[in-house]
Amino acid sequence: MKDRTKDWFGNFMIKMLDGTTKHPIISIIMLIVFVILLGYGGWHLKRWVNWELAYGDDVKLAVCEMVKPEALKDPSVCENDE
Repeated sequence: MKDRTKDWFGNFMIKMLDGTTKHPIISIIMLIVFVILLGYGGWHLKRWVNWELAYGDDVKLAVCEMVKPEALKDPSVCENDE
């Protein structure tokens, strides 16, 4: 006997894309949530890439110049830059 629980999501997505689902409101809500989550994830990815490639090291260097290493939560960050 075929296990139907493994394929329910795939069948639902096919019906949603075809427009043949019984609940179009749920499909629209799922699509809106998916688009919002995709945009939010892209925004976080962009922020992380900018931090790592553009200005993360500059900020750490400026903080190490302004603050004593003893006052930092992780003083080893400034010890490596000297």
